[in-house]
Amino acid sequence: MDSAAVAQAALEKQREDQAAALEKQQSEEQERIQQEHQKAVDQIITKLSAETLAMSSFKTNCEALLAANSNRIAGVSSSYRKGFTEQNDNNRDAVADLIRRQNVVLNKTTVDLPLLTTNLHANAQLYLSQVGNTFTQMDGDRQSAIGDLLALATSISNAPAKTSLFNFKLRLN
Repeated sequence: MDSAAVAQAALEKQREDQAAALEKQQSEEQERIQQEHQKAVDQIITKLSAETLAMSSFKTNCEALLAANSNRIAGVSSSYRKGFTEQNDNNRDAVADLIRRQNVVLNKTTVDLPLLTTNLHANAQLYLSQVGNTFTQMDGDRQSAIGDLLALATSISNAPAKTSLFNFKLRLN
């Protein structure tokens, strides 16, 4: 073998080694991207599950508070009942609307999940950030609605009780 052939073989070997190293580096990078993508998808699934549970709990709590407020309203003076009933009805409508809107978001996230899982080019980290921000806002909205229901409960509790005919007769004597 002459020196030119040896040099050519060495150059070919160097190119093959560089190509193999580049291929290995690209493969490792692709694996890292897949792992990060799967981690973000798993976090979205966890957040979605927690949010779904929070919505269920919120709905149950609101139904209980609305019913309790209705029962309390029955025990207040007649001059207060109409206003409290209207407030409770408005709260009921607001809670129903909030639940409806938040369920739309949860359903959309559920529908997007399979697409996000299978499409490695989708930016799962960005989607996770957006979902996290949306869910944080949803939690704030739920807390605000609960606050409104509790504020009404406090107002109802502080209102004068209705006077029964029996109590009225006792005062006359």
